Amino acid sequence: MQQRRKQALKNKILNRKQKKQKKKNIKQIKPHPLPRFKHPPINPLIRNPYVRKDKRNIKEEKPKIHRTKPEHFELFKERTKSASPVYVACKWRSDGSCAQAMAQIHVMIMAHSLGMTFVYIPFRTVAHFDERKTGIEWVKDWDKLFNLDKNELTLKQANPNKYFHHKSSKSVLPMLREKKYHHKGLYSFRDALNYVEYFHEYLEDSYKYVIQKVKDRYNPPNVSLIYDTSVFNVAIHIRRGDVLRVPNKFIPNEYFLRLMTQLNTMFSVQKVQKAQKVHYHVFSDGKKGEFPEFNIGDNTFLHLDDEIPAGSTLHHLIKADMLIMSKSKFSFYAGLVTEGIVIYTPYFMSAPKCFENDWVKICDETEGFTNEQLESICERVCKSDCASATPKETKKIEKELV
Repeated sequence: MQQRRKQALKNKILNRKQKKQKKKNIKQIKPHPLPRFKHPPINPLIRNPYVRKDKRNIKEEKPKIHRTKPEHFELFKERTKSASPVYVACKWRSDGSCAQAMAQIHVMIMAHSLGMTFVYIPFRTVAHFDERKTGIEWVKDWDKLFNLDKNELTLKQANPNKYFHHKSSKSVLPMLREKKYHHKGLYSFRDALNYVEYFHEYLEDSYKYVIQKVKDRYNPPNVSLIYDTSVFNVAIHIRRGDVLRVPNKFIPNEYFLRLMTQLNTMFSVQKVQKAQKVHYHVFSDGKKGEFPEFNIGDNTFLHLDDEIPAGSTLHHLIKADMLIMSKSKFSFYAGLVTEGIVIYTPYFMSAPKCFENDWVKICDETEGFTNEQLESICERVCKSDCASATPKETKKIEKELV
C-alpha cells in the first residue's frame, strides 16, 4: 500500500512538471501594435488562438434600432391591439395608502393609453397603522374612501390564462419592449410611474379620463369640517416622521413660512373680499416640538395625527380653498381631487399634463412665489368670489379691484 501511494505522488509531480513545460513552449501570438485612438477591424471568421474554432462562438451582430418616443408609443399600441384583450393590474404593496392609490392610478393611465383593460386588486396591507382601529378596518376604510374598484374588473371576472409578474419596482419599459403580449394574459406591475413620466407629453387625454374617474369615485368620510366657510382657508401639508430617512423629500419650515408671508402681503395690498381674513391650517404627522417657528394663534392652527385621523386630514386637504403640497403622494392625491388652488413643489413626480397650467409650480424654494404667480392667484380668488357672490356683491368687488 505504501509503495502504491509513493508511485501515485511521483506521477502527480511528473504531470505538473510536464504541464509547466508545455506552457513555456507555447508561443503566444501578439497583435500588431497600433496607436490607441485606432482599433483594428474585428473579423469573426479569423481564428483566435485563445478560442476554440467553433461555429457556435461566431455570432452575427444585429444592428440596433434607435426609436424615438412617438415610435415607441405607437409600437406598444400595435402590440396590445394584436393580442387584445390584455389585462393589467397593480401588485400588492405594503406602503402608505395614497402611495398605493397613486400606483393604481398610474397603471390605469397606462391601460387607457395602450388600449389594455385594467383589473383592480384590492389593498392587502397599508402602512402608518392607526392604533385606534384594527388592521382589517384600517385597510377596508382606505379601500372605501378611494373607491377605485367601481365599474372595474376583478380577478374572478377577468379569468386570465397566464400571469406575468414584473419583479423590478423602478422600470416598466423593458418589459413592454421585450415581451410579446399574450391573449388574456394578466401583467402586474408594482407601479407604472416610469411609463407615465417617459410618455408624459402624449398622455393628456388619458390623464383627463382617469382623473375624472378618480374624482367621481372619491367617497368622503362622514366627518364634519373644521373650516370656517366665511374665511379663505389654506391647508398646508408638512411631511415629517419617515421623511427623515429620505432627505430629498424633506422641506424645512422656513419654506412654508415664506409662502404664508407672501400671501398675507398680497391679500393686504390687493383687496379681495373673501381673502380679507385668511386661516392657515397646518396638517402634519410630526410632533408639536417640530414647529416652533409657527405662531399658533388667531389665524394659524396646527392639526396632528394624534388629534385627527389620516382619512379626515386627507378630506380637509381636498376641501380647502388653497392647498400647499409637500413632497409626498398623500398631498399629491389631494391635489388631483381638489377644486381649489394647488401649490406644487416639484420632485420626481411631475405635475399631470392637464394640470400644468392650473397648478402653481414653485421652482426655487428659497424665493417662493414670483410676482406673476401672485397675480394669477389673486385673479383666481376674485373669480371664485364673483361666482359665489350675489349680483350686488359682484359690483362691489369690481369697484374695489378698480
